[in-house]
Amino acid sequence: MQTTPSPSLASRLCLACAMCCDGTIYDVAVVREGEAERAASIGFTLTTGEDGRAAFKLPCHHLEGTACQRYQDWRPSTCGKFRCATQVQALMATSQKATRSNGSQMR
Repeated sequence: MQTTPSPSLASRLCLACAMCCDGTIYDVAVVREGEAERAASIGFTLTTGEDGRAAFKLPCHHLEGTACQRYQDWRPSTCGKFRCATQVQALMATSQKATRSNGSQMR
């Protein structure tokens, strides 16, 4: 019997939130240079952001509940490279906790 690995802390936080994609925090997501045509080909309606760059309005139409339906497929790099401050803080705290725990076991 094959078991599915449990999702990482970062993934669990993301799937519980999705505020970066549902329009709660941001109104638009900027599409990086050279990605506009491909983004349009998968259904993003592009507009021009305040800075003049191509962008799509949020909430993202690929968001279903709190999960991205494009996660395993191509999506704009602004999506894949986004780093949530809450995720970063949680991962740092987990890492520090593990370091402390490992240090106490070595004594």
